[in-house]
Amino acid sequence: MAVRGDTFSGWTTLAGEFPPTLNKADDPTKIGVGESPEAYGIDYAKDGRLKTGSVPTGTARSAPTRTIGSTNFLWYYNRLWEFSTNVLGYYAPQYEAELFRQGLGKIRADYNIVTIMPAFENDIWVLTASGSYLVRNANSPAGNFELTKFSQEFATPTATYAMTLNGQPIICNASGVFSWDGSKVTELTRTVRNSVGSFASKAITADYTNRYIIGTSSFVIDSENGKLFDYGTTGFRFTSRTLAQKDTSGPFEISDVPIAFIVEHGSTAGGSISWQSKIEDGAWEDEDDVQVDYSEDNYTRVEAPTNRSNRTGHKFAIRLTALSSNLYIREIQVNVANLGIGSFSE
Repeated sequence: MAVRGDTFSGWTTLAGEFPPTLNKADDPTKIGVGESPEAYGIDYAKDGRLKTGSVPTGTARSAPTRTIGSTNFLWYYNRLWEFSTNVLGYYAPQYEAELFRQGLGKIRADYNIVTIMPAFENDIWVLTASGSYLVRNANSPAGNFELTKFSQEFATPTATYAMTLNGQPIICNASGVFSWDGSKVTELTRTVRNSVGSFASKAITADYTNRYIIGTSSFVIDSENGKLFDYGTTGFRFTSRTLAQKDTSGPFEISDVPIAFIVEHGSTAGGSISWQSKIEDGAWEDEDDVQVDYSEDNYTRVEAPTNRSNRTGHKFAIRLTALSSNLYIREIQVNVANLGIGSFSE
């Protein structure tokens, strides 16, 4: 590293903090090293590494039932529940094989009910295509149940587009994926809201052990850190953030060997990395594939030359278009000169 005045020359991190989360909403020059404006086909569970991967199969939420006659009833909080059109019915607690209404035994919603499920510590979430309600203290033996204030912001038309995770309601609709704490709705797909694509109107399940939200054949959301992973787009791609000159009065320079990959080996076989580069807002240009030979060291550092004749500009980015399945990238570095201090994260 060399620092002269207010400029920097040397190797700095272009991408890292893997696996990368998708961020299509923010300017690629403003996103972090662990974000990508275009990424798909990436292993969501390989902490600290960039690796190819595919969408997992999730587990549907549990919905225990009891059958009386030929009718199935839901069995939540030690009592029977049912719904039809806009009416939520409930029965006396403890009775699993007989129907005894408790009090009025029903609550009328303003809209037809899509599904119900337990939520939070002891509530019932009532979902409609126009919004949501809660039945508070649904485990109360007294059965004096009422619907809470209607939340119009939290709606989806299909039961399989809804689930709970850690007791919190989650929905997927045409606008993306959202969670609800009973009063406030949080948009989990904010960083793709302008191009929601694979994250819209999908059936959702979960990896309940690791707390991942899984959109069937389409996406994964890590609920712990908010990372988004696209599997609805076929193939593999990882695009770096765009390194941009903070002071646009002059360009910075890219070395004739501009990129270094820090690679972990998943097997004793070698592998390869296919990549492209872009200067300014121009077209992506193919670079020669990087061959990575096996090493017994924990990591191999491979430097890659460029085919570009022009290596100066105010913006620079790369993208990977193919990656051998046994190669796991820990970090991607870029070699620059005269880049303004504050234009990058070291």
